[in-house]
Amino acid sequence: MSKIMTALEAARQIHDGDTLMLGGFGSRGFAAKIVGALCKDTEVRDLRIYVNAPNEKTRPDLEELLATRCSHVKCTFMRSSAGARLYGEGKLELMPQGSFAESLRMGGAGIPAYYTPVGVGTPVEKGKEVREFNGKKYILEESLTGDVALLRANVVDKMGNCFIKGATKNFSPMMARACKKVFVEAEKLVEVGEIDPENVTIPGIMVNGIVEVNV
Repeated sequence: MSKIMTALEAARQIHDGDTLMLGGFGSRGFAAKIVGALCKDTEVRDLRIYVNAPNEKTRPDLEELLATRCSHVKCTFMRSSAGARLYGEGKLELMPQGSFAESLRMGGAGIPAYYTPVGVGTPVEKGKEVREFNGKKYILEESLTGDVALLRANVVDKMGNCFIKGATKNFSPMMARACKKVFVEAEKLVEVGEIDPENVTIPGIMVNGIVEVNV
C-alpha cells in the first residue's frame, strides 16, 4: 500500500492525549505542513509535546499548537509566549539538550531509564533519584517515548526511506525510533532505489506516512 498521504490525513492519526514528538532545528526539519493541518483542521486536544526549542518567530504553527492544544511540553530551550503561560501553569519542563537526546535514544532502544551526571546540584535534580557511583553523583533520568513523531526530510523515497542532511537531522532519527507512528514531510520525493543505502538517515520500515511538500 502507498504511504503517500495528505498533511490532513497524517494529522488525523493524532488523537487526544497523545504524546507528540516534533523534529527539526528551528524552522529547518520541522514538519510545518502537518502541524498546520493539525491546528487548522482538527480538534485534537491535551497533547504532550516533546520538541527541542519552540520559537514563535520561526514556527508560528507550533506557537498555536502550544497555546491551544498542549497539556505539557518538554524541551531544552523556550522562546515562546505560549511557553510563558505553560511555565506559569506548571506544564513546561526544561531539560539539558544532551539529556533530551539521550532520553530519546534510550526510549527507542527500549531502556526505561539511565543515570547521568548532567544536572547534579542544579534545579534539574529536583524530585529525581540521585545515586553515587565511584564517588560521583548521578541523576536518574527516565527515557522518552511517544505516540507520533512528525518529521521533515530532504529526500524521501516511496517506501519511506529518508535522507536528512546536516543540522536538519537534529533529533529526528531518535524520535522516529522512540515513537509508535512516524509521519515525514518530503521536500523531494523519489523512486525506491534513488537514495544510496549509505545515505539513509531513517529507514522506511519506521515510516507510516509521507507528505510531499513544495519547498
